[in-house]
Amino acid sequence: MKRMMITLMFLSLFAVTASAESGWGFFGSYWSPSDGETEFGPGIRLAYEMVPGMQLDFRASYFDNLMTENEGPDLEVIPLETGLCLTGPVAGGLNLHGGVGIGYYLMDSDFDVDDEIGFFVNGGLEYDVFRNEAAYGGTRASLFAEAMYRSVTADKAAINGDMDLDGLVLNAGLMVRW
Repeated sequence: MKRMMITLMFLSLFAVTASAESGWGFFGSYWSPSDGETEFGPGIRLAYEMVPGMQLDFRASYFDNLMTENEGPDLEVIPLETGLCLTGPVAGGLNLHGGVGIGYYLMDSDFDVDDEIGFFVNGGLEYDVFRNEAAYGGTRASLFAEAMYRSVTADKAAINGDMDLDGLVLNAGLMVRW
């Protein structure tokens, strides 16, 4: 029940947005944790511009199995992350962004594992592929790619102690902004 409430509260944030550079998107994610198996997963993203050049990012993604085969049962992780992101134009439709944030990581497995809190830093590029100034005061679609360092530990005391999930995350996807 606690997990469901936290997930619903996080997803309710996706319903609130109304700013010049706010938007939503979806992406594919690659996570390579220190102690786990490399995994690909889908994700969704909401960006809310607080002031020009600064936005609040909300993300949710899903990874089916981060556990290596010889360590035991599957480890399913759903990162729910929020962060502060600074953005700025570089040249003709190309924007840079970078930020820091905190995450709540829902973990599920056959062994006893608790949900965890962690943090991340990220940076990337966003390139406009479509722009329509007539719709909603300006709507654009852009492709983005970013690198992220995620730091989180899974407490799996029932098996071998803690599992270090720190590692590189690569995200790439599509954003729709207005």
